[in-house]
Amino acid sequence: MNKHTCILFLLILLALQSPVARSQVSIGSEEDAVRYALEHSASIRAAKHGVDVARASLRRAGAWEAPTVAFEFYSTPITSLNPLRDGLENDYSIQQMIPFPGKIGRMEDMAAAGVRMKAGEVERARRDVIYETRRVWSMLATAQRQRAINREGIQLLEQLLRSVEAAYSVARAGLADVQRVRVDIDVLRAEDSRIHAEEQRSIAMLEALFGNTPLLPPSLPVEEDAPFVWELDSLGEQALFHRAELGAMNAERDMQLARRQLAQREWLPDVMLRGMYKEMHNDMPDHWALMIGVSVPIAPWASAGYAGAVEEAEADRKRVEESIEEMRRMMRWQVRDAWHEASSLRQRLERFRTAVIPSSEQALQASMAVYATAGGSATTVLDAARMLVMLRMDAEMLAGEYRVALAKLERAVGRDLITSTSR
Repeated sequence: MNKHTCILFLLILLALQSPVARSQVSIGSEEDAVRYALEHSASIRAAKHGVDVARASLRRAGAWEAPTVAFEFYSTPITSLNPLRDGLENDYSIQQMIPFPGKIGRMEDMAAAGVRMKAGEVERARRDVIYETRRVWSMLATAQRQRAINREGIQLLEQLLRSVEAAYSVARAGLADVQRVRVDIDVLRAEDSRIHAEEQRSIAMLEALFGNTPLLPPSLPVEEDAPFVWELDSLGEQALFHRAELGAMNAERDMQLARRQLAQREWLPDVMLRGMYKEMHNDMPDHWALMIGVSVPIAPWASAGYAGAVEEAEADRKRVEESIEEMRRMMRWQVRDAWHEASSLRQRLERFRTAVIPSSEQALQASMAVYATAGGSATTVLDAARMLVMLRMDAEMLAGEYRVALAKLERAVGRDLITSTSR
């Protein structure tokens, strides 16, 4: 192996061993994030494979057992290992088991219910992915907006620091005032680092939802929060219609009903047909035979098993019925809980934005105006500025919690709600 060949071999080996660089994706909106997560969700793909398995079972459920083909030969005494030459007779037979009418249909009903159950799991996986994406996206939006507010607060305190330092130079303010403002600036800078860590954590969680796809750090636009326009009673009724879990449980109930019907039909005999052709040797004529046989389910050693299967299927059906009723009650509670949570958060958020924050802004402006005329203290201005920053941060936290509550409500109802309203 020459020098150039060795180098080429080493380069290929390194390329195979090194991880493949994946291009970063850019997501500009929450709905884009939801679509991307749905396209790359491993849980959804796994659930869809479950549907494929159930559909294959449905195709198999409608099939009869394969026929049995047999060949028998007799030779007495054994004079050769060639039965076609020295045998006394050769028997050719084919046998087919025919199930009693209705049994195959019930098996198909069970398999079809299994397909619906697996389809419900796909929809449930979709709703979980949508909720989780909206939740994490809201975390990212909250972190970015809080960080912007925090930086505005740092700029505001830096302006105040320059004013206090100027006042200190002419003995209008004490050194303690200067130090107090500097401490608050350092506190906000430390808070900036914490919020930045939360932002990076949210991006990492989104990347996991996107199938570990590297994500360009998005700069989220400031959007209006979705208005709260839903009636509680209407959403409760929608949940009973749209929730995938309830649909899957209804399918399970249908499966158990078909299972019970099949168990009841096991008392009915299956038919076995067998045709046979005898090829005779030694100048004897060939002949054929037809046999018809039936199973005997009423046999004492078998009837107990059939009766137990019927009782078992009926008990399972009743169990599923009770579970359905419990699920209905749970769904109504989940919708009511999520609705009240979202409604309360929306009211608190509106109160903050229309009353609390404007009042805090006015208090800050008033204290700054008094301080500018040498009639106030730096401490009063600092307290007002600190309060405004805190209230604005709290408002963004409420906005994030409101968005998550809407996503929770959406999952509780089992259908898209957020995309139907303007944000």
